[in-house]
Amino acid sequence: MSGVYTIQDFGPSDLMTSAAEGFRRVKVEDSGSTAAIVDVYGLPTLRTAALSRTEANIANGTYYAAYLLRDVVGAASTYFYSVSAPADADVIIDNISPTVSFELAGTGNLHYTTDAFFEESDGNAWTYTGGSPFVKIGRNMNGRFINSDSGVRVSVGGSATPTGAPDFVIGFVHYSLEAQGANRSLTTSEAKFFDEQRRLIVKAGTSVLFRTITTGTITGTFEIQTYVNYYVQTL
Repeated sequence: MSGVYTIQDFGPSDLMTSAAEGFRRVKVEDSGSTAAIVDVYGLPTLRTAALSRTEANIANGTYYAAYLLRDVVGAASTYFYSVSAPADADVIIDNISPTVSFELAGTGNLHYTTDAFFEESDGNAWTYTGGSPFVKIGRNMNGRFINSDSGVRVSVGGSATPTGAPDFVIGFVHYSLEAQGANRSLTTSEAKFFDEQRRLIVKAGTSVLFRTITTGTITGTFEIQTYVNYYVQTL
């Protein structure tokens, strides 16, 4: 969609979205009087929907990328980390993506699952204790705001005993590592919550508990790198 568009008799009725979403959708007409809809983002230099929502949040300085590392992990382990939202903004988690390095592992299979428990959920109960101090998580992906603080905090390696079912299964990956002479081959099968454009929203002033469980027959140890992308808004 390109060309010059005119907003006729612009008023509140033309606004189709809330400003809290980071952009406003409005009804417009082009020079040929053809009705159309244009997304106008909250950027002074951006007139129409030239950017995706993720790109718009990066440009606005509200998008962050974080990296969590676990090394010397065995085949049978349960690990918790807790993410808390700032008091004045919601946290929209855009993606959580684990990567496993098998450099020090032997052969066998490994099943890796991540699930989530929300603080305000009535489907479960949990208390997170111990772990590292809560610290800021992630760097702003816009270099103009590289040192900005989103207010989001994370503690890793604590303990918890959730009762009830998790609110969401974030994803699972099954790995099979086999030896073929001097070589090794790795096959995987996986499913991820975020693949279907789903998002998790952590309400301002609340927390979400993530649990990762590894099981399997693989020998040795391995390393898990987890990438977390999120943006902050008041919804």
